[in-house]
Parts: sequence; C-alpha cells; structure tokens
Amino acid sequence: MRRSVVFFIGLALAIALAAPLLAQEGEYAQVTWLTVKPGMTAEYEDYVKKIAAGAAKINDPRAVSAYSLAMGGPQRTYAFARTFKKWGELDGNLTNPQILAKAYGDVEGAKIFKAGSSAIESSETRVSRTIPELSRSGPSGGAPAAYVFVVRTEVEPSMARTYRKYLDKLKAAEDKHDPSPVTRRVSVLGDAQVWSSIRSFNKWAERDALMGPGEAMTIKLQTGLLRVDLLDASGQRARVEASLIDASKVESGRFSTWEEAYPLPGSYELVVHTQPQLRQQVQVSPTDPTILRLRSP
Repeated sequence: MRRSVVFFIGLALAIALAAPLLAQEGEYAQVTWLTVKPGMTAEYEDYVKKIAAGAAKINDPRAVSAYSLAMGGPQRTYAFARTFKKWGELDGNLTNPQILAKAYGDVEGAKIFKAGSSAIESSETRVSRTIPELSRSGPSGGAPAAYVFVVRTEVEPSMARTYRKYLDKLKAAEDKHDPSPVTRRVSVLGDAQVWSSIRSFNKWAERDALMGPGEAMTIKLQTGLLRVDLLDASGQRARVEASLIDASKVESGRFSTWEEAYPLPGSYELVVHTQPQLRQQVQVSPTDPTILRLRSP
C-alpha cells in the first residue's frame, strides 16, 4: 500500500549530556541529528556538556533531550530534540555560540565553540508535527525515557492518502490490542511526507510486549501481508517498484520488492516494474503471509 524506506533506530539516553535538559510536551518537534567525526566523540561530548552547563548558568528556558544512537544505524550519531506549541516560541532561541558567549565570555565562548564544532562531521535539523488522532499518550511528566525506538518512513507523495488510511487502521488495531504509548509525527520542515513512529521505554524487556505493525495489521485487523522476493539474473536481491491491480482495474498501491505491503485479502494482478514487466495473479491470504519468490527477466 505504500512505497517507503523504514529505519529502525534505537536511541540510548546520554544522561551526562542531558542532565539539565528535560523534554517538554508540544505539538511540534524540532530534532537535530548530528554525526561526530571518527575519534572525536570525547571532545564532542565535552563540548555539549559545556553548552548544557552554560545554558543552566544563564537560565536558558529551553528544554532539550539529548540522545546518542544505541543500535540500528550509524554510530557516532546524536539526536537533540525539543518540542514547542507555537512557532513564535522559536523567536527567542539562543544559538550555541550565543549561549557560550553569555555564559563564558566572548573570547572563551568562541574558543569552546570552535573546538566543539570542529568535531562535527555533519548535521541536519528537521521539524515534524504530532498527529494526535494517530498517537496514544502515556504518563506525563518525569524525566525522559532511557530509550526511544523510532521508525522513520519516507512516503511517496502520491501515496500519502493511502498511507494515512493504513495508519488509521493500524491505530484502530493498536487501540484494541496494544495500548502502549506511541507518538506519530509527519514532517513540516525538511523532506515532505516523512513519518515517524516513536515509542519510549526504560528497559529492553519492555520491547518484548510490543506488537510490530505487521502483527497488528494481519492478526488483529485481518488485512493481508504480501512480500515479493525478487532475484536478478545473477541470483542477487533486486529491489524494484511493484504494484497491485484489483478486480476493478484500479491500482491499489505501490511498494518495493523485499518490503512488506498490507493489502486487503483477495485476488490481484501483481505488476513488478522490471524491463520488461513481470505480471502474474496473486491471491492475498487473510490469515497467512503471502510470500512470492520471483526472478527478473
């Protein structure tokens, strides 16, 4: 039903970096993802500690959560998140150089900033908006969770409405059978139609009780699960776009080979967009995963 790129990211709280910086609730989330140069992690973390201490010293009211990547993606990666309710809240933001200058003086602040920023390999800031009707709240207040589990999905703009319908069904299934808190957000600054599903936990054992999207959709909503495993002429995995055509000759959604799709059970014509195209009938089961193994021409 969608074409997406999904990243499963586990974030471990860097307590030493975030001690004075606690998260607050808000409609929007501003997240800066940052990668540190190899061998410069200690220098960078020392830099962040000085920013945190400086912010506390000048009574900077901003609340920020600082996380470091635990697993599921490139190491030496950090995420700094803050939430806000209105865009006007950003008008009073102090930049890191301004915080350092006010806390340590112009000369020393500039020195700290130069040393710290030289440890940064790359950074990117995105803003997303929380969708309340697709989210489920947990206990409010308290310190940030020890871990955050993030699923980031990039949706093809033409499939935005279809993907939203999928999330509506997924949320309905979760409400009945998996009441754990979840926040779903969609990008408003940065790449369009980037969705994030965010779950927080303090111990890894808590992950065992959570349902994956496939379980919620196939077991509880009785939609189907389809995956097309395509090999090229040399026997290697081939990732290409595929689509399903229903009985009324309407395309019901696009997805990539080797990725799970969640169509309604029934008969379809499968079209794999190789050159030339592969076409065959497929019956999507309402109870069992439907796995097709094909070889490209």
